[in-house]
Amino acid sequence: MVKSPRRRMAACFASLAAAAALVATVAAPVSAGRVTHLRDFVGTWNSPGSDLTTVKITKDGGAIKAQIWTNCGDEQCYVGEFDARRYRTTVQDGSRGTVALRGLRTPSFATVTYIMTLRDGNLYLQQMYDFNEGDARADYYVANTLLRK
Repeated sequence: MVKSPRRRMAACFASLAAAAALVATVAAPVSAGRVTHLRDFVGTWNSPGSDLTTVKITKDGGAIKAQIWTNCGDEQCYVGEFDARRYRTTVQDGSRGTVALRGLRTPSFATVTYIMTLRDGNLYLQQMYDFNEGDARADYYVANTLLRK
C-alpha cells in the first residue's frame, strides 16, 4: 500500500516526536519541578559491583572538586581528582540551579570528560575516554550509577 505524502509526513513527525520524548526522558537529569543545586552533589558516593568504586565531591567556596577511586583487586586505587564546573538550566539564568557538573582529567594517555547528574537521589556519572594519538586503544564511553554513602 502506497501512503500519501501527507500520511508519510505525519508518520515521520510522529516518529520524530516519539524519539524526542525518549531522549528527553533518558537525558533528564532531575525530575520535573525540582531544581538541582551544588549542595545536592556534595558528598561521598559509592558504586556497588562496579570497577568505579567511590566518588567524593567537595565544595570549598566556589571551587568544586571530585575525587575518584576504582577497584584494584582487593583494595581501592585512587585515580585522581578534577575541578568540576556547573551546567546551568539556561545560559542567562544561573539562579535556577545546576543541572549537571562537568570536569576534565588528563592523564598522560587520554583526556577523560566527566558529566555528573542526579537521578532519583543517585549520582549518575558518565565518563568519555579520548585516547591520545598513537595509542592503539579505541575511545569509549562508560556510565555508572553511584549511591550516596
